[in-house]
Amino acid sequence: AKRARQTAEAIAAELGYDLESIASEPTFYEADPDDYLTRLARLDERYQLVMVVGHNPGLSDLLSELTGRPDNMTTGNIAHLRLPLDHWPAITTTETAELLALWRPRDED
Repeated sequence: AKRARQTAEAIAAELGYDLESIASEPTFYEADPDDYLTRLARLDERYQLVMVVGHNPGLSDLLSELTGRPDNMTTGNIAHLRLPLDHWPAITTTETAELLALWRPRDED
């Protein structure tokens, strides 16, 4: 959980976001896709762009369920998704998200 928080803070700082915009969700530590979706469904409607930083196997499972394709998220990976929904409470794994990009820093070495 400490590494995930450090990652979120580093990315937020790099992108110019206020660190106050980072919300910690302790249940994400050993979360499964339903845990992530439950929390995302409660997001305020003003948020149109959200970054989730978490742990495996939950994030890999979430990515696979949202996109319909198996992918393994390893340390430092970033998946950029577009979700076909107008309101956060509508998020489910039955919605097919579009995978816009998948960055794997270890592949770039």
